[in-house]
Amino acid sequence: MKNRKGREQLAPVNPLARALPLCELPIKIRIEGLPADIETFARLLRETGCVVEESPDYPNRGASKFVRRYVTVKL
Repeated sequence: MKNRKGREQLAPVNPLARALPLCELPIKIRIEGLPADIETFARLLRETGCVVEESPDYPNRGASKFVRRYVTVKL
């Protein structure tokens, strides 16, 4: 990353991220899509070992084929 004068500059580092070990910051994620795609993505998240909580699929309103799933992970 370069600053206004064109010199190389390091990206700012979040001091909180440096202070906490991996899998300590809880994040809530809403995943929306087709049921098979949601399951694939949720499985990939579970394989990371950081999934704390996962909801069932909720159908979207109307005639949509999409569903929603809520996942809490700790990063």
